[in-house]
Amino acid sequence: MLMDEIELQHTLPGREASPCFERTVRLAVERAFKDLLETKNLYQKVDVDLNALPQALTAEGVDIARNGVEAYNREARLRPWAIETHHQGDNRATTGVMFNAGGISQPLGTPVEEMSLHFLVPSLRLNCPTCKDKTTFEALCSSRQSGFASPYPRTNDGKIEQVFTFFYRCVSCRAFLYTTLTHRRELRIQLCGFAPRRQLECRIKADKELRPIAEDACNAFLEGDIFGGFYHLRTFVEHHIRRRLKIPIGQQIRGDELTARYNSSLPEPLKAAIPSLSPVYDELSGHLHSRTGTPEDFTRIEQSINDHLAALRTLERYHVQDGPSANARIEQRRFD
Repeated sequence: MLMDEIELQHTLPGREASPCFERTVRLAVERAFKDLLETKNLYQKVDVDLNALPQALTAEGVDIARNGVEAYNREARLRPWAIETHHQGDNRATTGVMFNAGGISQPLGTPVEEMSLHFLVPSLRLNCPTCKDKTTFEALCSSRQSGFASPYPRTNDGKIEQVFTFFYRCVSCRAFLYTTLTHRRELRIQLCGFAPRRQLECRIKADKELRPIAEDACNAFLEGDIFGGFYHLRTFVEHHIRRRLKIPIGQQIRGDELTARYNSSLPEPLKAAIPSLSPVYDELSGHLHSRTGTPEDFTRIEQSINDHLAALRTLERYHVQDGPSANARIEQRRFD
């Protein structure tokens, strides 16, 4: 571990806490970036979890009581981060150059709090539009932090700030690229950019034709635009109803009339067993007009829509038709 960490960090302070301190903190940084870039969306934040640091230092024989845990946490908050990648270029002739390009040693006498802490940009599992599947993306060595004459890293209100740009390439097709922009403030990192826009898995199980609207709703919600999420959800409900009733999109019709027609078209057993879309549409309209509603409201409404769609899929799978014998046929299938 000592030699691996020395090779990665290029320079280590001469003390008993190193390289255990650097290794534990950088692994926590890497986990935080992986969590942020794989599971979060724009403008969401993740905190670097240092709960494992006291135990790791103690296991290496470091007397953490001498300096106190807070001193180590403070150091982790203050030290600038430097990018390293597993990828060292596609040309083997320049691999050594790429490895050493970011390995500038710290001048003698540099305070520990100002020494760069190097971390490996983690690989990610992301959807690749070219492969049409979830694949592994590696961070290219051209990924970078602030460049020459950049204002970062800087100290703002006594807290360090940095900006990082990661270039990710699909390891399967080796063609599709993602670029991410992240902002660091002490131990909190925020996703500020993802290009092209990454589509996280949509939670509404929609037909192919309506999936883009459902994805817009999900992404707006995940990006913190709750009112945009409500708008797209209501648009989804309206388009779903119009498709079922074969009502053209351009035909004007009141929302309450639209949902009333839809409800009357459903079999009685279905109407009695699943959430109606009428209160869903009305609640979404209310949130839009008054700019109210919470993330919990969005999740609850989204689940109601999902339950309704799941019941419709079951209905179509068994070809249940409306009529006085519909209940009997449903009961019969429970025993088949």
